[in-house]
Amino acid sequence: MVRNQSRVLFVDYLDDKVNLGGYRVPPFLEGQLYFYEVIDVPEDYVPYLPCIAKAVEDKVIPLYKNRRLSCNKELVVVIENDRSS
Repeated sequence: MVRNQSRVLFVDYLDDKVNLGGYRVPPFLEGQLYFYEVIDVPEDYVPYLPCIAKAVEDKVIPLYKNRRLSCNKELVVVIENDRSS
């Protein structure tokens, strides 16, 4: 997630070909003050990253929607809020 102090701006994901150091924010976020909130998923879930990101986007309602997020209607993603760590 890309966020500022008050809200989530954009939800995106990185596949196994890109690392966080090589990630570029969309042009409409350049020049804004933001930080990343990284959600780590188990390696077994990497094929489902677009669907997981879509479920996160639906839950946090970012300022800008990511059009490349999609999910197979047969797949269900449950987002748990674990703030204990």
